[in-house]
Amino acid sequence: CLYALSVLAVLGGKPWPVVDTEPRQEVCSARGRQASNGSGLALVQRARLLSRERRSTVEIQSAVFEDTGVADVGAVLGAHQRRAQWHLRAAVQRRMGDAAERPPPERSACPFEAPDLKSFPRSGAAVVLTDGRYLLDASAGVSSLTIVAGAELVFKDMPGLTLRAESIVVEGVLRLGSQTCPLLAAGIGITLVGERGADFAKDEAKGLVVEKGGMLEMHGKPYAPTWTRLAESASPGAMQLVVQDVVDWEVGQEVLVVTTAWTDDSGNHQNEVRTIASVDSSGKRIGLSSPLRFGHYGGQEYQAEVALLGRSITVQGDEQSENDNFGGHVMCKRGSECRVSGVKGFRLGQLNVMGKYPFHLHLMGDVGQRSYFEDCVVQRSFFRAFTIHGTSGARLSRNVAYDVMGSAYYLEDGVEERNLIEFNLGALVHIIKPRSDCAPSGGRGYQCGGQPGIVVDTEAARIVPTDATAAVFYCTNANNRWVGNSASGGFSGFIFPSLPDAVGESRNTGVKPCTKPLLEFDSNTAHSSGRFGARSGCIYVGGRLTEKNGRKHDYTYVSGRTTPEGGRSAGAWIFTNTKTFLCNRGMMWWGRGAAEYVFGLEGFEAHDVERSSQQLGDTYMAGAIVSART
Repeated sequence: CLYALSVLAVLGGKPWPVVDTEPRQEVCSARGRQASNGSGLALVQRARLLSRERRSTVEIQSAVFEDTGVADVGAVLGAHQRRAQWHLRAAVQRRMGDAAERPPPERSACPFEAPDLKSFPRSGAAVVLTDGRYLLDASAGVSSLTIVAGAELVFKDMPGLTLRAESIVVEGVLRLGSQTCPLLAAGIGITLVGERGADFAKDEAKGLVVEKGGMLEMHGKPYAPTWTRLAESASPGAMQLVVQDVVDWEVGQEVLVVTTAWTDDSGNHQNEVRTIASVDSSGKRIGLSSPLRFGHYGGQEYQAEVALLGRSITVQGDEQSENDNFGGHVMCKRGSECRVSGVKGFRLGQLNVMGKYPFHLHLMGDVGQRSYFEDCVVQRSFFRAFTIHGTSGARLSRNVAYDVMGSAYYLEDGVEERNLIEFNLGALVHIIKPRSDCAPSGGRGYQCGGQPGIVVDTEAARIVPTDATAAVFYCTNANNRWVGNSASGGFSGFIFPSLPDAVGESRNTGVKPCTKPLLEFDSNTAHSSGRFGARSGCIYVGGRLTEKNGRKHDYTYVSGRTTPEGGRSAGAWIFTNTKTFLCNRGMMWWGRGAAEYVFGLEGFEAHDVERSSQQLGDTYMAGAIVSART
């Protein structure tokens, strides 16, 4: 675990905060470059941009720290393992708030306590609720369930209450808890059953579909935060995690400890799922029921994420789902409203079936923040996690996506705008039908087509060619807000392909996504990716997706540098308080030289990277720290 102990700081005239921190701990393994020991803070040089017109000219001066008197690299090498009284921080990132800051509210107006509820039929091949309000107070199984307009089904708050069905269509109301009365009992849920048969393409096949005029309310027990980060490194064999935030998680729930290794993909990752054995009175020390196999770094520069995987409500596919990658799915259509919080999706998604995603806002138009997914989990998905499709003004908040085939947080057609995507975590994203010329090799990827990249077309085994470069966050339109998210793995953590025209169901709208300026990209983190190709990065702005001769869903994708005519054409993109680590390139920007089009990194950090950033076109970097470039 030898790294170049150097830091390049481009300050742009801004001061650095000084933060009291704990000593750095080494986390190495016999697997060599797949484990990281963090970076050594060494001789720091301060560089200040003199002006936009003289961007290539910088002032260099040595920084001397009073606590060590360090003025040369040799002294730092001997001193960096002592307790550090300072830490330079460029990316000052927003937080979601922990259990001390977000206590659960008192419950009120619980739907299952209403006096006029009828009994739900205990069984039936096809159940149709035509009018009135019904209570599910015992587990039941049906072949199909239709809740017509004017009817409502309410779940009782009782342990182990489940409904099994091949399909559920909601034209009225399906209610599992409410915003003021979440369901607290464990094991409540819906199991969607069936296999990939002749009717697999129908919307309702193994699905929960909310039609025009319908409403879906699902609210499980709230936990805060839904994910946090280590406060101390955890060594192999550790039985305890020390985390940064106060958690209200419970004994018996599962937690995910995200990798701090170089890679996070299907055949090579160090993510670990463990069961909580204890949580101490401070809420910051979590005991595990079995020891960790790998080390997970929690030092000054960056820390492994720790996520809660348990929820009181689960929507899942049956065990058959594993045999053919054909799980359940939840789809909310135009004219419906879907408010979902504190729900786990397990064995959801239908591989290479368009529109069959775990949680999906489908062609809903402008929803004005009335539909959202918050505090949810998607684990073991066969196709994506959270999809916003032809929908604007929606919200994805504080969700977790783990073990997902294809891009996880997904803006589908390029017309999706003004959505808020905040404080979400994703890890272990699987590329669909990987290309042999883009596979990692010896710690560094093949060329993957060099600057032009590779050309990928739609085929049955990969219906959307961008899944050859699947990312945690797939961003087809910049006119959205990404705040406080964290991404591990995938071709990239965040990928912004250029779409000259909207695609798919939105191809005739006249929207040109590549002309849209960035709304907000702040406090985001990406790591353990960018290894699939010499010019890939943890954050990747490049590539072009088009439809062949306007044919719906018949795509061509070019993954690399595109011509000015095929690239982005206007707007200023400023990424603020962004952190990358354990990357080939922290940031890869395939830009253009147009004067009206500017890209900037402000408050940027890159640690343990091969290169911090590669930016083409009219770009700048200010207030940045780059450490341990190899």
